[in-house]
Formats: sequence, C-alpha cells, structure tokens
Amino acid sequence: MTALKRPLWAAALVLLAVGSALAQRAPEGVQGPSPPIIRTNPTDGAEMVWVPAGEFLMGTDKAEIPRLVEFAKKMGDADAKAWFYEEEMPQHKVKVDGFWLYKHEVTNEQFEKFVKAMGYKPEKGDLWRRYSEKYTEGGKANHPVVYVTWKDAVAYCQWAGGRLPTEAEWEYAARRTDARQFPWENDWDPRGCNFADKRSKRAWSDKTVDDGYEYTAPVGSYPQGASPFGALDMTGNVCEWCSSLYKHYPYSGDDGREDSSADGARVVRGGSWDDCWYTLRVAFRYYQFVPSYAFYDVGFRVVVSAGRPFRSRLDTKNGTGTFSSSRPSPGAIVPIGARSVRPSRNDSLPIRAQAP
Repeated sequence: MTALKRPLWAAALVLLAVGSALAQRAPEGVQGPSPPIIRTNPTDGAEMVWVPAGEFLMGTDKAEIPRLVEFAKKMGDADAKAWFYEEEMPQHKVKVDGFWLYKHEVTNEQFEKFVKAMGYKPEKGDLWRRYSEKYTEGGKANHPVVYVTWKDAVAYCQWAGGRLPTEAEWEYAARRTDARQFPWENDWDPRGCNFADKRSKRAWSDKTVDDGYEYTAPVGSYPQGASPFGALDMTGNVCEWCSSLYKHYPYSGDDGREDSSADGARVVRGGSWDDCWYTLRVAFRYYQFVPSYAFYDVGFRVVVSAGRPFRSRLDTKNGTGTFSSSRPSPGAIVPIGARSVRPSRNDSLPIRAQAP
C-alpha cells in the first residue's frame, strides 16, 4: 500500500484542530452544567463517553477470594486456588480525574484510516490487516483491530488527540465505585460479552452458550454488557492495552508506572473472545505483556483527557510523519493457541505464553 505523503505542518494542524474540538473543560463531578454524555472525535469519528472524576476501590478484597474460588469450582475449574487472585490485591482506594473514553474499541476501519493518513508503518507490517481478514469472519471493518503492538496503539492515540488509558482509569470506567466484578453487575452473565463459548475449541470454553461469534464480533454487539458509564466491550471481544507499566499494587500514577519512555512490560485488561469468565472479571490483571509483541486478541481504545491541550508528539526529524513514542523492537508474534488458561507462578508472561 502506498503511504500518503503530507507535510508535518499539516499533521500538526490536524492535531491542533482535534485539541480545539475535544479539549473543552468538562465538569469534575455533578455540580454545574453537565456535558453531553457522548461526543464524537472528528479525527476518526469515534464516539466517546464521559467518565466523571471519582474515587473507587481498585483490585479485589481478600475477603472475596473464598467466594471467587468456590464460584470457579462451580464453573468447572476444579483446580482453582486463592493465589490466582494475588495480583489483584491489596484492594485500595484510587482517585481519578474525569476523562473521555472511546465507547468502542478501535476498529480495523479506523486503524486503516490512521495508517493511510499518516503514512504510518505498524511494527508488524500488514500483519494486523491479514489477521483481521482471517479472524474477523470476513475482515469486517467494524471489528476491533488486533495484532497491534503497544507502540502502534500509542501512535494511534496521539494521532486521535488522546492517549491510552491508565490501568486505574480502565478499571474505574469498567466498574465505577461499587467494586462490581463485571461491567454490568456483580454476577457473571454470558449475554454480556463475546467470550469462549461453544464455538471455541478451548478446553475452558462454555459449551452451553452461543454468543454468535467464534472470534471477534463487531464492536458494540453486546449492549447488555455496557459499563456504568456507557462504554461497550470493556470485557470480552478483545483485550486492551493500557499505558501502565506492570507493578504490584497499590496503584500510584507517581511511582514511574506511567512513564511512557521507560522499558518494561505493560498491563493489558479486559479479556477477549478467547477467555472464560475468570479472566473477564474487571479486576483481573493481564500483566507483563512485552510492548513490542503483537497478539491475536489484543486491541485498544483511546482516552481523551478533559481540559488539557493536545500537543503533537510527532517525530519532526522523520520526514515520513511516523511516531516516536517508544523504541522499536523486533518483538514477537503470538499466534492463536499459544497460551494457558490462567497465570502461572513460573511463567514470565502469564496467560499468553511468550512466542519463540
């Protein structure tokens, strides 16, 4: 595909226009005039939902663990153990500022628009396009993009005038302040998301449920699974890159985990079409994902901070107009089937095994 060429000053003007359209001060709480619940990003046409500032309980309460283990065994996991939940503890209070969150995961169509508009070269080349055609049942444009690295996701967010959500922002947007287990409520409901159902060949799939898709589904296909703030597919369909480096709890945005230039594994959240209920819980942490890796069921969505100016972080020394948000690395490609059902204390890359 021939990349479209445009001067870097034109790209900067686009980003300034996005900032003008989106960086309006939204209310921090319920006092005063409320903004529209949904806005549209003029760059990629994405709908955004407003997530007001608040304080919530992040992680899982130790007292909840016995109930979760019992439920796991009822769901057929006879080997469920309390230590499966260690990375979610201790449960702790976190305050977040208000922000705009993409209502849906970024789609193949939107990522294609970004690639063409900026002449961007994804780290794995056209792999995202080839696999979207293979694993989205026809290459449908409104399915979430997969096989994008963390750097690719960051680059798209910059182009769209935003950023990746922090791990805390992601969990708050998914569960609000009531420490619910799933975006819709506290109890598992197979109608709420695209997960490993009877169409899946996985040992952990639920053969009693047909959610309509073997792989990804069009974004927004499960409105009954909406989060308290109106975001869709926060669990299931595809997992989602976060900005945060993996560090143990308690979460703090000031301890270096939000340093975008630092080396280290990044957090992924949300579960996918290839997951069972256990990893679809909003407190579950997919941790230690290598940023230069690309995964068959990992995509992303965008956050736009309220009231903050948008500045281009384009590499002005690079005449192609590509981004320089992180150091490129050869990385690896993780194919379908290359992972286990749960974290392992002995695995350097829990859940999705490291590709050779």
